[in-house]
Amino acid sequence: MQRSLTIFLLSFLLLPMRMAAQTETQPADSALNRLLYYMKHAMMFNRATPQEKAYLHFDNTGYFKGETMRFKAYVVRADRNLPTDISRVLYVELLNASGDVIDTRKLRLEHGMAEGDFQTDSIFGTGFYEVRAFTRYMMNWGGVGAFSRVFPIFYAPEKEGDYSQPRMEELTYNRRLPERQGADHAATDAGHTVADGSRSVTFYPEGGDMVVGLPCRVAFRAVKDGRRTPVKALLLDAADNILEMVETDADGVGAFDVTPDGKALRLVVTDEQQKRSEYTLPTARAEGCVLRVSTDDDIVARLYASPSMQGRLLGYTLMHNGNVMTADTLVAQPAVEFEFERSKMLPGVNQLTVFDSDGRIQAERLFFICPPTDAADSIRVSEPAYGMKPCGRIRMDIAAPAGSDLSFSAMDAATLTNGKVGNLRTWMLLSSEVRGYIENPDYYFEADDAVHRRAADLLMLTQGWRRYDWRLQSGVSGFDVLEGYTGRLQPIEDKLYVFGRLKPDTNRWRKKHPVAGVDLSAYLYNKNGEHMRGDCITDSVGGYAFEMPDVTGEWNLQIKTRYDGKDARYVVAIDRHFSPAVRPLSPLETDMIPLPSAVEVLRRQQAEGDAEGEGSGIARKNGTYILPTVKVKGRYFTDNSRLPWYDEKTGARKSTIYYNVDEASDAIIDSGEQLPTLYEWLKQKNPFFEGTNSLDDRWVVIDDTTGKMLSVNDPGVSVDLMTDYLHTVYKDGLTYKKRPILWIVNNAYNTITYYPYNTYSFEYTNGGGVTPMPDFLDEVKSVYVSEDEDNYTHFVRSDDVVRIHPVTVYVYTHPQFTTPSKGLRRTHFQGYNVPTEFVMEDYSQLPPMADYRRTIFWAPAVHVDETGHATVEFFNNSSCSQLYISAEGITPQGHFVVSE
Repeated sequence: MQRSLTIFLLSFLLLPMRMAAQTETQPADSALNRLLYYMKHAMMFNRATPQEKAYLHFDNTGYFKGETMRFKAYVVRADRNLPTDISRVLYVELLNASGDVIDTRKLRLEHGMAEGDFQTDSIFGTGFYEVRAFTRYMMNWGGVGAFSRVFPIFYAPEKEGDYSQPRMEELTYNRRLPERQGADHAATDAGHTVADGSRSVTFYPEGGDMVVGLPCRVAFRAVKDGRRTPVKALLLDAADNILEMVETDADGVGAFDVTPDGKALRLVVTDEQQKRSEYTLPTARAEGCVLRVSTDDDIVARLYASPSMQGRLLGYTLMHNGNVMTADTLVAQPAVEFEFERSKMLPGVNQLTVFDSDGRIQAERLFFICPPTDAADSIRVSEPAYGMKPCGRIRMDIAAPAGSDLSFSAMDAATLTNGKVGNLRTWMLLSSEVRGYIENPDYYFEADDAVHRRAADLLMLTQGWRRYDWRLQSGVSGFDVLEGYTGRLQPIEDKLYVFGRLKPDTNRWRKKHPVAGVDLSAYLYNKNGEHMRGDCITDSVGGYAFEMPDVTGEWNLQIKTRYDGKDARYVVAIDRHFSPAVRPLSPLETDMIPLPSAVEVLRRQQAEGDAEGEGSGIARKNGTYILPTVKVKGRYFTDNSRLPWYDEKTGARKSTIYYNVDEASDAIIDSGEQLPTLYEWLKQKNPFFEGTNSLDDRWVVIDDTTGKMLSVNDPGVSVDLMTDYLHTVYKDGLTYKKRPILWIVNNAYNTITYYPYNTYSFEYTNGGGVTPMPDFLDEVKSVYVSEDEDNYTHFVRSDDVVRIHPVTVYVYTHPQFTTPSKGLRRTHFQGYNVPTEFVMEDYSQLPPMADYRRTIFWAPAVHVDETGHATVEFFNNSSCSQLYISAEGITPQGHFVVSE
């Protein structure tokens, strides 16, 4: 069938962002008017441009290869905590242990919710994988606030159903830690970091800065080898006088009071190994304001001002979720106090900002209000009605606020490999508002007593990030001040679109046509024979936009360009690369989370009689068996059917590096740059690839028909023979870590580069030479790199090859790749992804059988009726004796409800 693609104006989607980014002419007649202008602008900004927050609820806490990772997405308008009415498209990405995006889901949001999944059998390697979720609109704030959670993914159990010894590979499990990336993670936050080898201390003056002569509170965080570490310390002045003795909590976080005198202050730290290190505090400002906030009972703020600031009219705003809750002015004095009644404040993170009439922030402070405990505002799940029989029916009643939308997971407690911290409530009210990983966010919701308030206060002081930037909201600055801002405003996606811009072809020998007024035709077609077409004309700068139909799955997309009625060459760039920057993981994110005590007892009972790794020679880390990098003997394959064409599982099986070349080539073309060759790109991507790009210096050619080895100088070796069989080895070409490379194209032997010997003989074990080596990047789908020294035995038998220990590089190409035509851009378009259905056996119709489901039941869309009740029914697996229940959801009033 043929349907029409609607023409759409990009400027309409960007209009709210442009309106919010524009700064009105600031009044200059008085300080009061300027302060009122900033307050008004801050109030209006969040009404015109509210932020969104995304959260994913998962069906389990960790996964084994071969399992399906299922999730329910909740996206809310942050200003109301209600399901979003802004975006209709959500992006969910799966990143491997190296930080590469290996899979993406594009989900259709209905009333701010969606369902999705990832198939773990299609990924390679094990380790800690990150899942992150965001809308395109969220990326206007830099992507720092995108949802993120890290999961362990283990090898499939060696014995089906035995999950007692989860295993992952040592080479990949911690690759994204800061020390593995050569990055100073502590230096990325807003504090002042001083390093001493593997140790560092980051200082966070309350309110932003220390000021000479004013009483300041300074929080600090001590880190060793990337992990927070408890320390004892002495605060010394320039004359080595002890001003205060300081001790951190167990997480390496502490605070002290000091009044700077303008001279250097030092913190002398003694760690648990009694090693002493000195760290100089940041220099105090000569003039300014200091903000001290007490959260013991009501919120009491004290503002101290230096002499030059005293008598000046200042303003302050108190914001919650970007909404201005209170705004007023004050006259700076040596000390002035203002108070907020705790009982009237909304739960979550609040932001107090003090600013002057020039739009400069004088001091700023976050503080956390714990939500009150209310049994009526939670989810209560009954015990199983029919007991826990193998493969038996289970019924559970759910009580929650009327009209709530929930997601529900029942897990086999004995098969849990990882604990769970955080939930929908803790993410929306706390974790999404601060930077970095919070080890135990549930703790800050346990109680609203003095101990928990102090802990929350230290957290607010040391996380060093603001979701809501006052400079942007008040009109002082534009979006460009935000961390991670990409340099362009991102549109609201209330449906599927293709945005882009034409650029002149950079080939100097071609005629360059104008980019304005170019006719574009977009063609969509899929493997089912469905096809659609739409047309539009570029604007004055070459911009274009197509509104796409609500299609699902992957489609081929062709965009044809015509100027003055004739086909014309342009670089057709597509604006579709807006993912958040990859971040280093906190070491805490690559630790196994402790299991609930009752679950741990179950697991110990299940594994009774098995020593914790004893006798196996395998190291165990926090309940996980970490496999060393070992040499695995290769296996000979003589049946070609075991190496199917284009099946990437062959390359993934023994590889430790994966490259999504499709995405890379699209990004290069979309940026208007020229595509490199595959060899050039590999050298740019990975410095371990070295050598020449040409493959002209052949050593030998092998005749498949006779198996005869022919010298390149042999008269019987013709150019046609070389072209037909391509069974050559080269003394030049690329190397990897100074080792020769065995190139496998579409699971068949292609060649060896940098081969050091003058003779070469081998027997192919898989046919060989099926596909020539692709030249350009857009011919390639993906590349895998395996350093397994015996991997060559899957493809050749040779006594010579065993001596050179080649690295194996798997290259997978697009089938039937054709050269692009004039004025035509060939690419793909991803429609919405549709998750697979959760499937379990109906044991009311079948006899009990071996059933090893770890997620016993997953219901992503449970609606609570008007009486506040819902019911779920499902069948047990063959061995579960205790369930671990996780239920989360949102009420019609925007309250987040959970049951753990």
